[in-house]
Formats: sequence, structure tokens, C-alpha cells
Amino acid sequence: SGTVAKATPMKPLARPPCTIDPGSRGKRCWDGLMVVLIVYSVVSIPLVVGFDLSADRWDGRWWFDAMVDLFFLSDIVISFFTAYAAADGELVRDRRAIARRYAASWFIPDLLSSVPFDTLADLGYCAANGTCGAVEADDLGPALLQFLRFTKLIRLLKLVRFLKLGRAVKRLEEQYDFNPVVFRVVSLLFKTLFTAHFFACAWFFAYTITCYDSAADPALLNEEGCGSNTWVEHYAAKLSDEESAMLRSDAVTQWTTSLYWATATMTTVGYGDIVPHPANVSERVFVVVMQILGILVFGYAIGTILDIASKYNLASKLRREKMGAVERYSRERKLPRAMRRRIRAFYEYYR
Repeated sequence: SGTVAKATPMKPLARPPCTIDPGSRGKRCWDGLMVVLIVYSVVSIPLVVGFDLSADRWDGRWWFDAMVDLFFLSDIVISFFTAYAAADGELVRDRRAIARRYAASWFIPDLLSSVPFDTLADLGYCAANGTCGAVEADDLGPALLQFLRFTKLIRLLKLVRFLKLGRAVKRLEEQYDFNPVVFRVVSLLFKTLFTAHFFACAWFFAYTITCYDSAADPALLNEEGCGSNTWVEHYAAKLSDEESAMLRSDAVTQWTTSLYWATATMTTVGYGDIVPHPANVSERVFVVVMQILGILVFGYAIGTILDIASKYNLASKLRREKMGAVERYSRERKLPRAMRRRIRAFYEYYR
């Protein structure tokens, strides 16, 4: 009929979803930063709680900790945009699938460890009292003092960040060619050191908790304001006046002493020089719990070392068998000695 059919306009191509490639350089750098911040958190938080090293409001460390919390909150947002590998190895970039997967797995632990409940409690205290200056314990009522103790303990929720460490390190391990044996040894060493550090801080917290007890009998308090029926006073009685004063006031001395006790307990050595006060039942119960946990940690470390050694020995055995087969073949073929040395060097280099 001579008429030209009107062309149907093409639909514009759908814009790819705004997702983050887990293998991109930017994501790897972000994961590396998160590993550093997680290590900082799991080291500093037990120190702050156990040794009462809280930063004053608005000082440099307070702002730094607030920035760390902001980074962890940002990591939650980034996780909702990060693609993941499906069972067939293909990257899933669907935003709804990513959100459902993350919300059903790590969202709740990440949220609990990232929300700065202690900072919010501090700001709430400022708003309620109209001041954020330092307040002496003597100026606080029993209820408010218990509340401030609770805000210190609630920081321990941030230790859930330790679970993020394994995920972040695993992602980095997938991107970089780490030696698996060295990686497992370093991982075991870090876990053991962190456990000893946590036990040390918990052991000293058994002492500092008496310093916050507003119902303590004044007759049982020493010059530092803490109960005399504690392991610190029991151990200080064995030391000189100068050493006992350092134990009561110097944070480094307190940490090294507590770490010495924690290491001796974890390795089931127990020298017996640092023990709970005979009159303190709470400390005895605490020590029993720590000894049981120490046995479990010690057993886990020994089992991991044996597993690494067995796999290493198996690999060495297979390598020796392979080299023996190559050596027998070289002799049967009567290859020159120089060539046999080059073949051995080749297999040693590319084993």
C-alpha cells in the first residue's frame, strides 16, 4: 500500500543497580581499614572497662572513639550495597537480595556492636543535668552511680566487632595470596593474645568493681577508695611499699601483673603468687570460671597446632615422594649429573 510502518521507540536500557564489587580496590582498602579499627576496638574496650580508663567527654580520645563508631555504622550501610558471590560463583547484584541476605545474617550483630550506646548515655546525662563536666562519685546518688556503671559495662557490646574481624580477614584472604600455614599460625597467635588480654582486663575488673560500689563498708576501703579484701591488696602485701604503690596506681603495672596472671592461668601453670583474696568469694568463683575457660583455650590452641603440623608433615611427605620419583627416573634415564641437579632445583623452586 506504500505506507511505512511507524517504528516502535526502543525502551532505554535499565541502569545497573548501585552496588559495590567486593573485589574492587576501594572495597579492599575499606576492609583493611575495618580490620585495623576492629583490632583497636577489641584491645581498647577491655582496657577501658577493666581498668576504668574512660576518656573525658569532648577530649581527643572521646572524639576518636566517636569517629570509630561512625566508621562501623558506615560499614553497615556499605554492607547493604555490597554484592556477594552465589553458590555458582556469580556475583549477585540485586539490591533486594543483598539486603535480605545481610538482614538475615549479620545485620543484628553489626548493629549491636556499632551503635554507641555508651556515648548516647553520656549525651543523655549531659542533657538531663545541663552539664558535661567531670563529676565526682561522692556527688552522685546510688541510682545514678549504678547507671554510670552500667554505661561502662555496655561498652562490652562492642566486642561483638570481633566477629566482624573473621569476615573481613576472610575477604582479604580471598583477594590476596596468603600462605595458608602462616595465616593460620598468625591467626592462632592473635586469638591467644586477645584471649589473654581479655582475661587480664576481666581479672583486674574484679578489683575495680569494688571501687564503684557505693554500699562498700568505709572501714574496708584503702587509700585508693577500693576494698581491702581484694586480690590486689592480697598481692600488694607481699611487695615493698614502692611496688605496692605502683600496683595500686600505675595502669601499666596493673596490666602487666594481670596479664601475667592470665597467661599462667591459660597455660595451666598457675604459679600461685597471685591468688584471690581468701575472704572474697566472688573472686574465687571468678577464678574457677577463668580456669575452665583457660583449659578450653589451651586445648583449642594445642589442637590447632597439631592440625597445622599434621597437614604440613603430609605435604612434606608428598613432596619427598615426588622428589624420590623424579630422582629414580633421572637415574633410569642416566641423565647427566648437572641436569639432575637442575631438575631437582626446578622442582624445589616450583613445589
